[in-house]
Amino acid sequence: MKNLTVLIVLLIVTLSLNAQQLGINLRLDAAKSFKLDKKTKIEVSQQLQLTPEIKNINRRYDRIFDEFELFPFLREDQDDVDDDDDDDKLGGTTSSGSTSGGSTNFNNLNDDPYRIDLSWRSSSTFDFDYKIRKWLRVGQSYSLLVDNENLRHLSRTDLTLQPKMPSKKFDLQYRIAYQLGAESRKGKLRLDSDFSSRLGTDWEFKNRHIWFNNFSVNGAFDDGIWEWDRFRYDTGLEYKFSKTHSFSFGYRFQQRLDRKKNAVSHGVSLAYSLDF
Repeated sequence: MKNLTVLIVLLIVTLSLNAQQLGINLRLDAAKSFKLDKKTKIEVSQQLQLTPEIKNINRRYDRIFDEFELFPFLREDQDDVDDDDDDDKLGGTTSSGSTSGGSTNFNNLNDDPYRIDLSWRSSSTFDFDYKIRKWLRVGQSYSLLVDNENLRHLSRTDLTLQPKMPSKKFDLQYRIAYQLGAESRKGKLRLDSDFSSRLGTDWEFKNRHIWFNNFSVNGAFDDGIWEWDRFRYDTGLEYKFSKTHSFSFGYRFQQRLDRKKNAVSHGVSLAYSLDF
């Protein structure tokens, strides 16, 4: 009961933020791992994500959180490469309505038209992982991402450092990755690439209860000049029903670091995972 209360409080606090800056993701994950030997592992995974959106009909909605995996160290994020829709300006609201003979409280009511849309994404991933040392491993992955508008291919090469910690209840990881994405949009092929750097912690503060925190930053070279793109902070709780089934609730803060796209957004995620 206490765990449910914490989740409800977190959800209420997050939903109290400006609705035009809030992304909500509902996700189902399934993964199967195969150990080829003591150092080599491959994993195949499938993800389905639903994103309900309250849209201002007269404005483009900010789809900055219409992406996979808010929590990269629970399951690898398949969408670090920027999308065009990541750059949409945050939707705002305007007050309208007036009466003659002075102002009233009704002047500040927002009567803009809205509708509720439901977008979806599916991701199929093949991941190869090789352990160089107990604390160092290298990985290569390929993902096919499909949604109700586009088709994307994503390739990633990463290096992960995971030092041994004094307690098995606490885990620390650092990962640097190079990502190359290809997207087919309106019959045209678009290529994009960037680098990502991430620091993450997992703390099993209670049996089968994990509190995770992840910090990440993305950047790329633009005409030979290095530019930071965005900063992310993820935090949340995961509950493991068993070795196979788990549920997680999380919050993300994200800020664009490009001066031309300096936007801040917030997101919440509810995910159910199956690890075979």
